[in-house]
Amino acid sequence: MINFSYYISQLKSEIAYFPKNLIYFFAKKKKAIYIGCTGHGNLGDEAILKAINLMLNRHFYLYDLSYNKPSSGKYLRRLFVKNPDYIILGGGTIIRKGADESYLKLLNESIKVWPNAKTGTIGPGVAEPDFADFIGFPIDVEGWKKFLNQSSFISVRGVRSKRLLDSWHLNKEVNIIHDPAIWFTREKFNKKRKQKRIGVNFADIGNRIYGKNQDLIKDFALDFVRMLQKDGWTVFLYPTAKSDMEYMLNKIGLKNILGVNTYSNYTDIESSLDFLESMDIFVGQRLHSIIFAATVSTPFFALEYEPKTKDFLETINMSDNSEQVDRLNISVIMNKIQAIYSSIDIEQSKLNDRMKKAKKEQCECLDLFLNSI
Repeated sequence: MINFSYYISQLKSEIAYFPKNLIYFFAKKKKAIYIGCTGHGNLGDEAILKAINLMLNRHFYLYDLSYNKPSSGKYLRRLFVKNPDYIILGGGTIIRKGADESYLKLLNESIKVWPNAKTGTIGPGVAEPDFADFIGFPIDVEGWKKFLNQSSFISVRGVRSKRLLDSWHLNKEVNIIHDPAIWFTREKFNKKRKQKRIGVNFADIGNRIYGKNQDLIKDFALDFVRMLQKDGWTVFLYPTAKSDMEYMLNKIGLKNILGVNTYSNYTDIESSLDFLESMDIFVGQRLHSIIFAATVSTPFFALEYEPKTKDFLETINMSDNSEQVDRLNISVIMNKIQAIYSSIDIEQSKLNDRMKKAKKEQCECLDLFLNSI
């Protein structure tokens, strides 16, 4: 029996990829295949891709493969996409899992198709082995070492990722380029208007979190928002993915709290940054909700659900502004928010200095890569 739905889906993907294939074919710049977490409707992942595109735009045409459906555009790709200069592994915690799954599988398949392309990494995070084992996604260290030892340039998101790769004794230097999304860091900031406006983000990550107990987050979130309102804060719910808002409003039940506001235009990075800049303080679970707040110098408190949050925070020297989701204490966090708010001008200036320093380091690392091509 003919599976018409498959062929219709494949035809749609060929049509969607046709402009990319055509641009690649006629591009006069160097060409790079991009492998990263894209197509999930998550602003963090899309911001990473956009940032890397902006970093490399003068030198490369970036052709991103679909992670959700790698076969998208494959028929015309055979005709138009030939001899890329690079295969680039992008940002996100994607140095994880094994050789026959996920990103490493896609990398190895791409290397077989384009064996003459150089390979490199721009800002991925490395899964910490103990936590990866804990949540049931063990990392294939030897498989990743094989790829990385063949790479011409390695850069990662932060100090923890670098420490992990250094402990693997690679034959290459490991650089820190920071999370690619800090590319959006704004040099200047407006002082907060001190209107007690606070943005919050909670996300359903299932059991892939510290403690594997999502109910702890739900219970905390409900009581936390109520306490914020009691303390005079105007609360805004901010998602980085469509599922976040559904989770916050319906599964947690924040829709039942009178006066809670929502932000909907999360798919637009610049609009999101403007919104986060209008907040006095931000409290978030998703890593990139925290990163976005940091890029516009909005003081934050991070709710860590896995080690990747520490990777970012330690790299910008802001580890004190966080707590693991299996250790959440409303009184402690409310006191921390009050402390930030009472010295918000100082906190804003400190955060801005650290993000500008990180952006400078990112540009220096980018220059190392561009000088190596």
